[in-house]
Amino acid sequence: MEREAHDVLTSACLCYAEHPLDAAVTSYLDGVMMRGSTVRLLGFGAIALSLVSVGSCASSGESSGCKGACSGSGAAGTESAAGGGGASSGDDSGGVGGGGSPGNLESGAGGGGAEAGETARPEGGAGGAGGASGGSPGTPEAGSGAAGADGGSGGESDSPGTSCTEGSKGSEGLSCRELSARCGATAESCCTNVCVPGGSFTLGGTVTAPTSQATVADFHLDKYEVSVGRFNAFVASYDAWRAAGNPRQGAAAHPLIAESGWRVSWTALLPSNSSILNSSVRCGTYATGSAGRAQLPMNCVSWYEAFAFCAWDGGRLPTEVEWEYAAAAGSEGRLYPWGADPPTADRAVYDCLANDTPGCRFEEILVVGSKPSGVARWAQHDLAGSMWEWVVDSRASYPPVAVNYANVSDGSTRVVRGGSWFNEAADMRAANRLDIEPTTRNGDMGIRCAR
Repeated sequence: MEREAHDVLTSACLCYAEHPLDAAVTSYLDGVMMRGSTVRLLGFGAIALSLVSVGSCASSGESSGCKGACSGSGAAGTESAAGGGGASSGDDSGGVGGGGSPGNLESGAGGGGAEAGETARPEGGAGGAGGASGGSPGTPEAGSGAAGADGGSGGESDSPGTSCTEGSKGSEGLSCRELSARCGATAESCCTNVCVPGGSFTLGGTVTAPTSQATVADFHLDKYEVSVGRFNAFVASYDAWRAAGNPRQGAAAHPLIAESGWRVSWTALLPSNSSILNSSVRCGTYATGSAGRAQLPMNCVSWYEAFAFCAWDGGRLPTEVEWEYAAAAGSEGRLYPWGADPPTADRAVYDCLANDTPGCRFEEILVVGSKPSGVARWAQHDLAGSMWEWVVDSRASYPPVAVNYANVSDGSTRVVRGGSWFNEAADMRAANRLDIEPTTRNGDMGIRCAR
């Protein structure tokens, strides 16, 4: 494919653990496209190597809530102290008790019962499945809500995390409440998310060295990349959301990973209002937000904006381990999301192959879910190609063993996964990783939320 370019030597910018750092830099229109041995990206990155350890939960249901978080099927709720079998009342967003299911918007759901939240409701939240032992009914301590339902009989498993059934769908994000646009071949909700059952696998596959023996708990992962229509709903709500003090400290945290939520020190790196946000995401020729097509994948978002969007939408950014687990089909260890066969134009949006016109054009960017032949094991589309997807982690070497792990250090770069519409076939591999400065916004970088 003929590309207008000039070669420039550089010693920094793109960093793969498994590849040398030399790259040829080519200028293309108003974007900067970098071409290495197996990667091209519309932007710059830098190396950041750091490693943190994640503590394990206690085995008893103390005030820290570890038993609730580590027993049965529930996760510890944000701003809600989870005990052995239940949780205290949440704020307006609702806590999640130890073993319980998420609360309604105004009530916290306990592991055994729920207490009413700050805003009055006719009823308290429903009781959850229970922690190690069933809890008692909730009480209307805050607001005027009535007592919650009785607790469950208690979880039987000591495995951490929220339980879900393989292939089941979770609650949809806020961004689709009034969205008329539909996604995929079946014209379903663009916010559809699917349960990815937890398990163990080799992180890094055959691509990186060293690899890691990794384990993840059950989680839900959005079926589609965040679309323009979904992001526009965020922009429309942005001013009111920010005025309410969002995103709050600890928001959108992984329930089993300490310090993985939002930090208020990052808030200054978000646009101060919706007008600035709207103009910021129109970053050049390839900005999908300027095209007026709701089903296109949203691009030109920084890591901070991606984090904030998922928090507002009721989700979070996936960890790097979760992302690769889903893309590699867990213990199957697939080379690509669909299997071992190399990428083709029927399986992925990549290498500017969407049409027969020479060169890379905006028309190479297709709507989300355009390649059903490339769907991953748990129904996610475009895990290879379309847009690089931000994950929560800073760049670091993998630890030898990674159990519900993320590198949550505030490093100088953040990881993106999956390759893009502009990248070559080698970048579609499930284990490929790239890091870039979190303030970067480019025409080949987008979002996918976990829940």
